[in-house]
Amino acid sequence: MTSLRPWQYDLMEQSPQPCAVRGEGDDIVYINPAFTLVFGYTLDEVRNINTWYRCAYPDESYRRSVLQDWEQQLRQLEQTNSHPVHLEVTIQCKNGEKKRVELYPFKLNDGQHCQYGINFIDVTRARKAEDAVKKSEERHRLAMKSSGTRIWDWDVKQQKFYFSPDLVEELGYDGQRLEYNVDDFYNIVHPDDLKAIEKAIRQHFKYNTPYHLNYRLRHKDGHYFLYENIGQAIRNQDNLVQRFIGSSKNLSTQKALNEQAQFGRLVFDNSGEGILIADAHRVIKAVNSAYCYISGYEQHEVIGLESDFLLKENPLDEKQRDIFKSIQRNGYWRGETWYKHKEGHAIAIEMMINTQKNSNNEIENYIVLFSDITDKKQTQELIWQQAHYDNLTQLLNRHSFTQYTQNLIQKALPFALLFIDLDNFKQVNDTQGHNVGDALLIEAAKRIKQCVRESDIVARFGGDEFTVLLLGIKNVLSTKRICSDITKRLSEPFTLDKEKAYVSASIGIAQFPWDSDNLEDLYKYADQAMYEAKHLGRNRFSFFTHELQQKASERQRISLDLRQALERNEFQVYYQPIVDLKSHQVHKAEALIRWHHPRDGIISPADFIPIAEESGLIIEIGNWIFKQAAMQTKLWRKTLYPDFQISINKSPVQFYGNQEDIHQSWSQFLQIINLPGDGISVEITEGLLLDSIPIVKEKLSDFSQSGIQVSLDDFGTGYSALSYLKKFNIDYIKIDMSFVRNIVNDKYDLILCETIIAWHINSV
Repeated sequence: MTSLRPWQYDLMEQSPQPCAVRGEGDDIVYINPAFTLVFGYTLDEVRNINTWYRCAYPDESYRRSVLQDWEQQLRQLEQTNSHPVHLEVTIQCKNGEKKRVELYPFKLNDGQHCQYGINFIDVTRARKAEDAVKKSEERHRLAMKSSGTRIWDWDVKQQKFYFSPDLVEELGYDGQRLEYNVDDFYNIVHPDDLKAIEKAIRQHFKYNTPYHLNYRLRHKDGHYFLYENIGQAIRNQDNLVQRFIGSSKNLSTQKALNEQAQFGRLVFDNSGEGILIADAHRVIKAVNSAYCYISGYEQHEVIGLESDFLLKENPLDEKQRDIFKSIQRNGYWRGETWYKHKEGHAIAIEMMINTQKNSNNEIENYIVLFSDITDKKQTQELIWQQAHYDNLTQLLNRHSFTQYTQNLIQKALPFALLFIDLDNFKQVNDTQGHNVGDALLIEAAKRIKQCVRESDIVARFGGDEFTVLLLGIKNVLSTKRICSDITKRLSEPFTLDKEKAYVSASIGIAQFPWDSDNLEDLYKYADQAMYEAKHLGRNRFSFFTHELQQKASERQRISLDLRQALERNEFQVYYQPIVDLKSHQVHKAEALIRWHHPRDGIISPADFIPIAEESGLIIEIGNWIFKQAAMQTKLWRKTLYPDFQISINKSPVQFYGNQEDIHQSWSQFLQIINLPGDGISVEITEGLLLDSIPIVKEKLSDFSQSGIQVSLDDFGTGYSALSYLKKFNIDYIKIDMSFVRNIVNDKYDLILCETIIAWHINSV
């Protein structure tokens, strides 16, 4: 309740100005009818001052500022009992209209209570008028400034010059001083322009001729600006000049702007980046030469069309929506995208879209910069391809295959891991050339992929090694079927460069998670299983077992010991006699190597020869056996029989590897010990003759020229036929025991052996 005196109440009730009374607390206890009429609020709506402030000032930061200023005004009124400076605020009326109001607080005292009244003076119209004048002046000032025009005023009677602030500032002088003496003006005029200025002023004053003159004014730092000046004399009623006012336009700045614009045009026309400018409606206004070169379009073909680069408000493509949102939010977008060339193919472009806005923050122009990065993207794609795929076969490489396998292990997805090694590939590669070898690998990769499913992963580990991941295999039978298909396909002849080549495949299989949940172990186990397949005769597959791991460890131990066996003289040559059935005499023998291991005793050649072949030690061991047999032959020729001959087995690896001893070849060694070549017979397997490889023919020919004879061992068990004997210099045939064992009881074996012997005798 308010304790207003009657006369105070009547005065405020009749007042046309809105009034309010604040009680001892923070609440409003009275408003007059004018308050409700102007602002629309009732007493109940503004009774609580905080509620009133929230209604009147919805903006929280503005409300906080008003409250702070208002409390300061009341404290000043209470302490000094003098009326403080009024407070001007913006009040939002109940209907949403905003009014600019001056608040005048005053004290109401009835002798017992002290209350504060507030007068609200509506100054909305006045402020709008002031704002209009200010905006008009500001527009005029901006127009003058944007045009580069400066104002000057010469008081002829007082001989004072007045310069506009922007002119003073442009010349580098103190912006606070705007009035100068005439001498000050002439001091900054270029000396060469003084006479022309004085002449133009005299003629204008005397004859009222137009004053339009260019002259130079000195900047504070010493350089000169060229100004275009237009003036008009102001005369009194007696036609005497009182004032001379005019404007100056800096032509130097304009010249610089023109040069800058020209430079910008040069940059636009000669930029290596494509530039496109479109209006707010995305209609193309200009494009440069680089745009035409990159896109394939001519300027006249695109100007006036809607740009494909600039996006509409509701694009369908998700990426385009992201670009549109970025432009709306940030005013620009930068990234990579694809653009359709005029000829129809897609080009990769790196693009930046900028926006040019007006004073109302509205988009006026879009500026699009872009460059063709198709070559760069192709190079990046090539680098990525080379980093993840084998260049020759286009299969995954070892690195990518390992990452893929590791990912499957992390996800606990079961799979079968296949290690595939091509048997006899090295011989093909060494004898028929690397081009043929590469072609074989490409064809082998195709055959492997044809044997697996689309979901399976095939990779080349390097050399002639391939790997396969069989995904989601539910039983061992499926794995066996796929491996059988692979071995069958890879054993089929390869027709390469008009020549045929034969290889086979040894496959090792490890299974996740049954064999191991560790990638390194899985690789090791698959490798061990693959070597087991080779040991069992090649052209087959083998599953990993823990017994294989024990065998692999044993094989590794043997391989290490094998390297020291020659140095320690652990090898010994045994000689198996060859009996002449007619004379029952021994004129020949076959050299057989045995290894006397210091810990394991005698190790069979079947256990260590394959390891020696894999490691390459067979070449060194073979040379040692040859020398032992040659020296033994020379001894027995002296003591037993003058034409005694010893045959030695020669591994295919020795044909394709290094044929030379460290110091000399076999034929040279025979010359050194003075032993004819026919003292030695080299035994080879028929598989060596299968491909009619030139190097094999060459080496066999070398043996023949040196007198060394050649024997074909285990004939009838391989792929060769009798026709192969015509192609090579073969002196003896050793028919496999499977044909001889039952020769007495099996007439077919007898007929076969007789045919082979007769055919060979006739061919020789």
